[in-house]
Amino acid sequence: PINAAVLAGDPQVGNSVITLADRMDAGLVLARSFMPADPNLTAGDLHDRLSQQGPALIEQVLAAKAANTLHPEMQDESKVTLAPKLSKADAWVDFRQSAEECRRRIHGLNPWPGTTVTFRGQPLKLLRAAADQPSASSGDPGSIADLSAGLVICGGSTTLRLLEVLPPGRRPMPWPDFARGLRPAPQPDRMIGRET
Repeated sequence: PINAAVLAGDPQVGNSVITLADRMDAGLVLARSFMPADPNLTAGDLHDRLSQQGPALIEQVLAAKAANTLHPEMQDESKVTLAPKLSKADAWVDFRQSAEECRRRIHGLNPWPGTTVTFRGQPLKLLRAAADQPSASSGDPGSIADLSAGLVICGGSTTLRLLEVLPPGRRPMPWPDFARGLRPAPQPDRMIGRET
């Protein structure tokens, strides 16, 4: 569900304490916490933040039960959304989508299964990005508008700014550090993501 919230661009995220039920998302809601979604957070970052809020929410439920002030609420089953199971087959990004959709995909699938593209014939895992909209650059989706800044042209005349990547056999690194180690290319650089 955390990955799905980032992928969907939900404006709010949070925790819920619910009772067990025979059906999914049918238990009574005992307590909720909310916070605004932060576009800088990956699914892994968000998991850690939400897990820090969990214990206080459980304590709130236990205190309300002990004081006999707990008021369980029915879930609105008409608002249930599904979070499909992720697999390695989901580890892609499509630069024909907008920069914001690409950013959500990169962050929503980090740390697992991740998003991998082909850059200069090698796999490159994208870890963090920011959506720069609109773009003054033109070119095919996946084209590099500015190598040193990590600007990739996306669909809808938008650019994605790569912030952190993981080259094969190396540690995660900021894009500028990765780009400094690159030799000039004989032809314009391009990232190849999902194109089917």
